[in-house]
Amino acid sequence: MRLTSQRGVTAFSRSSWEQENTQIFNMTREHTELPICSCTGTTTAKIQQLIANKVHTLEDIINATGATTGCASCEYDVAKFVEQQLSGAEAE
Repeated sequence: MRLTSQRGVTAFSRSSWEQENTQIFNMTREHTELPICSCTGTTTAKIQQLIANKVHTLEDIINATGATTGCASCEYDVAKFVEQQLSGAEAE
């Protein structure tokens, strides 16, 4: 339910907010293959697959996927994810 104040500010009632966020949460859970790089569509699953196939440098992963080569807004996230995955792969 939308509520509008006298100043014209629109807000949502708590039940409406909860319903909207529950829908967003459920959509996110259903789509676990969301891209870590939206420019190339590279997913975390693809990066994990490359690491499992012995691709063990960030540069090689970038060359294989194209991740971080578009707008570069994912650069930190990709580097951090690869670092975490590689440290886990070395422990095995």
